[in-house]
Amino acid sequence: MEFTGRLAVFPASNLLQWALTERVTGTLVVRRSQREKRIGFRNGKILDCRSNQASEYYGQHLVAHGILGGEELGKALAHCRLRRLPLGETLWDLGLLDEATIRVTLAQSIEESVQDLFFWNQGLFYFQEGDPPSSRLEVELETTELLLEGTQWLDEQARIRGVLTSDSVVVRPGLNRTAEEFQHSPYEVRIVGAAAPEASLRDLYLRTGGVHFPFLSACFRLVTTGALEIVRNASENPVASREIDLRELLLSLQAEDEVVVGTASAIFPLEAIESLVPVWIRKPPARELEAMPLRERAFLQGFDGRTTLRRLFSPGAEERADHIELLLVELKKRNILLLPASLEDVERKLEGDSTLRRIVRKLKS
Repeated sequence: MEFTGRLAVFPASNLLQWALTERVTGTLVVRRSQREKRIGFRNGKILDCRSNQASEYYGQHLVAHGILGGEELGKALAHCRLRRLPLGETLWDLGLLDEATIRVTLAQSIEESVQDLFFWNQGLFYFQEGDPPSSRLEVELETTELLLEGTQWLDEQARIRGVLTSDSVVVRPGLNRTAEEFQHSPYEVRIVGAAAPEASLRDLYLRTGGVHFPFLSACFRLVTTGALEIVRNASENPVASREIDLRELLLSLQAEDEVVVGTASAIFPLEAIESLVPVWIRKPPARELEAMPLRERAFLQGFDGRTTLRRLFSPGAEERADHIELLLVELKKRNILLLPASLEDVERKLEGDSTLRRIVRKLKS
């Protein structure tokens, strides 16, 4: 079963509803910039969610919530590498956590990582059919419950942002940080400690880790109870970037987990991409094109083997981002080629009746 698309058109809530309705078994891969999540399904139920962000790893979740110490985690990870076992199984084997605690915390970690997708307005996804990786300590989560909880997160964030207007808000420990009546969780205590002497929410999040919304929700509670106080709202200076992350492009074209792309981010100037000329190998049906918004349809209709991406990309940052996502989706589907020049120029440079020249003539037709 091939299922590929963009979150701007088919958001996370629709993806989970689709997985539930179709009772799918396989792995849903979702990517945004350098971030990736792989959600394992069996018969429409969620078994796992693996993120490439260290702050979302299960071990970091345990440390952030005061369930496991840093030294214990280091010992467990060394054992994981030696025995090639998942962290949950290793913690059980070493006697560091009991089975019930592992299952509860693992479920919480998976739930938070999946529900984080509700805040991804841009990105690419594709579904790989087949049995996801299994574990002795497997959890099985009801997709319906995560759908409801994710929707609640969206509503709550709107309320929280009325106070913590952006991640540039600077906070510091407040006067009530030790008040017993508030009974702060270990995670909240960790946040307050990391806020000294003061820190922006952005820096504070980097220090404490976890999934972003639970962090933001904890900060909101700490501010409302006086354990944190707002110092100021620092100004943000977003810089528009005319770059494509080449690692994202490579990952989007790579459908198999076995191929490893280096962790270093290779930034590729957009100007180098803009000079390429897209041409269809398999053009989508006319009905599919007609159902698209006008700007997206016009962009795809420009894949004629003559027009460069420079002429096709919108000058607006948001529209250009949508165009780049559309381009990556069609590359992932292997529906298009990106040529260094127009079909006519490529044909002229090929001598004789070569195989490549025959392919070019077929593309032209």
